[in-house]
Amino acid sequence: MVDQLQSVTHALQLLRLLERTAPSGVSDLSKELGVSSSTVHRLLTTMVSEGFVRQVAPTKKYGLARGISLTSPSDILARCIRSAEDDLKLLRDSSGETVHLAVLNGLNTRYVAAVESDRMMKVTGRVGEEAPAHATAAGKILLSYRSDDELRRLYNRRVLETPTEFTIGDVDVLLREIADAGARGYGRNISESEIGVYTMAVVVEDSRGKPVCSMSVAGPSARIIAGSGSTLSPDEEHILSLLTHHKKRIEQALAGS
Repeated sequence: MVDQLQSVTHALQLLRLLERTAPSGVSDLSKELGVSSSTVHRLLTTMVSEGFVRQVAPTKKYGLARGISLTSPSDILARCIRSAEDDLKLLRDSSGETVHLAVLNGLNTRYVAAVESDRMMKVTGRVGEEAPAHATAAGKILLSYRSDDELRRLYNRRVLETPTEFTIGDVDVLLREIADAGARGYGRNISESEIGVYTMAVVVEDSRGKPVCSMSVAGPSARIIAGSGSTLSPDEEHILSLLTHHKKRIEQALAGS
């Protein structure tokens, strides 16, 4: 019985380790856990057969199977918000604009953290508020992690809300916009949720590349001049560079928390 309980303990420790790290080999996992390579290999083989763990081709390293998570999304989000606190302030200071963290709540964007700009003319912090995901930069980039089939099911026969004349009201156009956002790595909102407001957003990912939340910079469109079509303006290039820098820092902090 003791041996069986010890095996269960090692298996759970192994799953938690795989959740925190990138796909790893047997020897690295063995060193991290302080367990023999043969024991780790036996546990991994069992968990692969049961669908909890997968081998990642072509490296043959091991990672959690898709859809397996030992930590609730709310726990990860709470850690992310704590890890991001300093970077949100730095991003606010370097961009001069309001910064938000947001998640999806159904087909809405829900704002979960904010640091407001110090400028007189600014976008106010909207913690706790929601907006249609298709009308926000945060929503578009988070939706890009969903498959096209899933998005079509979600938006099937749905009449899209159009808060402004610039909001996308056609599902096919929206799906192309979401796909483009995913390919670019950022979402934009140019007067789509509110006239005169510009927002750019990127996604903060966990160690497995899963979205935890979005991070966005929002300010008056009179101050953040948008480029033409898919071409970014100098203002947008600057904001994207700042977002990318702080996104990486937050992801590193989150991985180590």
